[in-house]
Amino acid sequence: MRFAPLPSIFCIVVYNCHLKRRFPRYQVEVPFRVTAQRLQGDAVLWGRTLNFCEVGLGAAIEGELSTNEFVSLRVKFSQYPVTSEIRANVRYRQGRICGFQFVNLSALQLAEVRACCRRLAELSE
Repeated sequence: MRFAPLPSIFCIVVYNCHLKRRFPRYQVEVPFRVTAQRLQGDAVLWGRTLNFCEVGLGAAIEGELSTNEFVSLRVKFSQYPVTSEIRANVRYRQGRICGFQFVNLSALQLAEVRACCRRLAELSE
């Protein structure tokens, strides 16, 4: 029996799964708000973070977002310093699960995100 070769995209996905990430991800689950600017007006969606790192976060979202859509995230960790709205790009979406990449962070926002990651790293040890 002969099998058809796998499409090249499959091979790339499998290969990339084994690459080391640039920044460690920390599992943390907190509610947050997503605001997407739409022609009909701002759409406010709610979600829960699944993981967090210096350059983005993964989350489960209630509502529809499109890949490459730019949104504002309002994440408020109770014991962590990230309190401002963060601009992000929707990098992927699989069902309710989305990956967001932070964009154009101010120096203060970057410092807050890094402090949050340091705190999460301490708690995960």
